[in-house]
Order: sequence, then C-alpha cells, then structure tokens
Amino acid sequence: MGSFIALMIALMLLQRSKSDQDDTRLPPTDAKPVNPPTDYKPAVAAALVAGNTPSMTHTLATLIDLAQKGAVSIEQLPGKWYSSHRFELVRLPYSSLLDKHEQVLMDALFSKRGQPVERIELSQYSRVLGKSWSTFSKTIQAEITALGLINPERKKTQSRVMIIGGVLILIGILFVITLAIAMNSISSDLSLNINQATGALLGVSISAWIAGFIYVIAGALYSTLSSRGRWIADQWSGFSKYLKDIIAQREQALRPDTFTQFLPFAAGFGLGSQWAKSFQKRGFTDTPAWCHALNALDAESSYGALVTFMTSSNSEASSGGAGGGGGGASGGGGSGAG
Repeated sequence: MGSFIALMIALMLLQRSKSDQDDTRLPPTDAKPVNPPTDYKPAVAAALVAGNTPSMTHTLATLIDLAQKGAVSIEQLPGKWYSSHRFELVRLPYSSLLDKHEQVLMDALFSKRGQPVERIELSQYSRVLGKSWSTFSKTIQAEITALGLINPERKKTQSRVMIIGGVLILIGILFVITLAIAMNSISSDLSLNINQATGALLGVSISAWIAGFIYVIAGALYSTLSSRGRWIADQWSGFSKYLKDIIAQREQALRPDTFTQFLPFAAGFGLGSQWAKSFQKRGFTDTPAWCHALNALDAESSYGALVTFMTSSNSEASSGGAGGGGGGASGGGGSGAG
C-alpha cells in the first residue's frame, strides 16, 4: 500500500513538472531546426537535452570541439597484439580563453600527478577523466544555471524528493538489519509466536525500499529546467532529430561543411560514430585536419581512421563509470519529465 501511494505521489509530481509554467509568451518551438538553435557549446547543449544531466558522452563533444579549435589533435598509432585500434590525444599550443568545462577537461586529460603531459592514449580516457568527472559534471550544470535555464523552486523540489527517497531506502535497510539481528537472537521455541511481527517488519522494509527507489527515480526524472530552459532544450532536441534524419538519409546536408561543423554536436548526442559512418557510406573522405591517420596520403584510409576513432571514443566514454552512458543520445529528452 505504501509503495502504491509513493507511486501515485511520484506520478503527480511528474505531471506537475509537465504543467508548471514560470515564463509566458514564449514563441513556438521549431520542430526540427537545421542549424544549432543557440550558440551554446556542444557539451552544454547535449547536457541540456538530457535534462541538465551531463554524461561522459558529453565530454566527447568538448574534446572534438577543442580539436576543431586547434587545442587538441588525434593521432592514430600502430596496432599491437592487444589492440588493433589505437589513438593518442595530443595537446597543442593554444592561447585562447577556454570555458570552464573545457579547461576542466584539458586539465584532467593532460596532467599526471600534478605535472602537465602532452599525450595520452585514448584507452586511458575514461579512467583518467573519471577522477575529474564530478568536477566536469558540476561545471556543466553551473554553466547551464548561469544561463538562467534552471528554475530554483524546481531544483529545491527535486532535492527534497531525492532526500525523501534516500531516507526511505535507508529505513528499509535498517529494518532488514534489525530483523536479521532479532531473528538471530530469538530462540526456536519463541519463533512461532513472532511470525506475524516478522512478516510485518519485512513488509515495511520492502515497502520502504520500493517507495524510496520510486522517489529517487521520480527525482531524477523531474525537470529542474525553467520554462525558457525547456523551450530551448526542445529546440536542441529538434536539432538532434535533424542530425538523426541526416544519418538515416531522410534529410540532406545543406552545407558543404555540415559533417565537420556538426560533428561535436553529433558526438554529444551519442551519434558521433553513426554520423561518421553515414558520411562514409556516401563516399565522403574529407578528414578533419586534427585527425592524423597512419596512412594520411590515402583519403579513404584516413577517413576510415576517423570513423574508427569515433567508434572507439564513444565506446571508451560509454564505459566511463558514473558518467557513462549516452546521456542525451536519444534526443527529445531535453525537458526531462517536463
């Protein structure tokens, strides 16, 4: 019964998340814009689509964007017995000011024991970045907040729901521990007389666990974005759908530089590998200057190395611990529950 009540409350909370409006007179959302709807950095846009929930996949958007700016290059390495696909990230001289999340990424990748390094193998990406993941994630969220896209009241509501969920889960654990201790200390002669009490305690424990997880899930799905934030996130979600349609060849690339210019965003939406492979199928062989293949004189081989890098980097990021997963890969998640 308690779990059912918790479920109903969670559903009501998520429904309220959809209906709350804190801004008015917002123009209609372009269902599928063919250009980035705002000048947000790729990782910020991707995290916004994911409902202000950064993931390791979003770091790839930043990495590729930095490569296109000239701060990083990608070099293919000769294969070895344990890996035929090896790449190295190389830090380049770059004097322009970086955004905070970009600087966090660069510091995380190109330092070892507090000392700067110039190169790092892609195979170390998730392990090295995992140590700074929390800082990167919080920096992205802070930048989204600074853009005025977060509703403070929604944020407080989400925090309360998550706290309630955590407390209920803790109560469930404490009841199980208490029950285990009690059962261990009760003599077999008395055990028949407490079956009902044991069942009641176990029922409370299970209900608390289930209710707690329902609240935690509801809190994670509850959108903290303001109405303006959700409106902008919906536009970015539409842009991600446009990229998917290009991949599926339901849309044609409208610009000669479409592949390169939209690659960081595709990577942020979890589409980087598909984006590269889609253009490869069309006979596209213009490899970005920042990607250095072993056989650089062969255009097809060089572009093939880029495709391999995109596939390997996505796999590496997706295995990256707490920040792993596609995050905003699905598109359309910009409003979270709201």
